[in-house]
Amino acid sequence: MEKTLTINGAFAEWTVTVTVAPPEDPIDAPITDWPPAMDRVTRYFYDMVNYTESVRDAELARGDGR
Repeated sequence: MEKTLTINGAFAEWTVTVTVAPPEDPIDAPITDWPPAMDRVTRYFYDMVNYTESVRDAELARGDGR
């Protein structure tokens, strides 16, 4: 399974891809649905992009941006 998230930010297009593959020697049946815990990855990615873009915006406002 693979899930790709893309955010079109002000300073960049942000993309993260998460892939879930079964181990070489599976003990149990493979995962076929995204576990609810994967929602945290999505929230973290959005938070990280928002933070990074906010810092960049602040740097430009102060004249620190390059």
